[in-house]
Amino acid sequence: MEATAKLVGAFAALLWPLIVLLLFWKFWPALVDIIATAKTRRLTVKLAGQEFTLEEAAERQGASVSDLLAQVGDLEKRVDALSAAAPAAAASPPTRRINRVLWVDDNPYNNRLYVAQLEEVGIAVDLATATSSALGKFEANAYDAVVSDMGRLEQGVYHDSAGVDLISELRKSGTKVPIFVFCSREKAQRFGEVALQAGATEVTSSPVRVLAGLGYGERKNVGSERHV
Repeated sequence: MEATAKLVGAFAALLWPLIVLLLFWKFWPALVDIIATAKTRRLTVKLAGQEFTLEEAAERQGASVSDLLAQVGDLEKRVDALSAAAPAAAASPPTRRINRVLWVDDNPYNNRLYVAQLEEVGIAVDLATATSSALGKFEANAYDAVVSDMGRLEQGVYHDSAGVDLISELRKSGTKVPIFVFCSREKAQRFGEVALQAGATEVTSSPVRVLAGLGYGERKNVGSERHV
């Protein structure tokens, strides 16, 4: 029974991105034509108050779709693992509702579409570009989650594992909020284990997993239901 419940949960977690994928796939030919025109006319769109060219938005969405396809391909492995798992112990405590996020990255421009998606569903996002400023903001404000890159240029010096340093400092403060490390696959492989040992909730190169971990899918589904 427990394995069945987990299996249903795994499918439910992927339901909303699969719907997005199907819509994106259906309208892709039309989007290609629009994007080709946009390259010469520099058409822009606004999302949660931030402006993007259609080309930029399409590139980001294309990356998310590719990532989603890879995750769907891994679903069978996850289902097999759930089925083979030993009987679970006590149920996990309810997940904390996320209303405000601190996103740390020395190049926040790369994440602005994801930030805009979160803000569109009512999740406030504050930005920091260095460990020191992130710690200052975290101390001064109440956050429900933190997202950090792994390597950062800070004070003119590049630190490969700056994300690990941030996690260690945050956990020293006693906070138990989820901390997601969003980085390249190479960085995840090199520093993923040490980041988890330092207290990271998850280390991933997947924007879909980051957004899902922050509750984007749940908020998006609720918003969709209201507009039906």
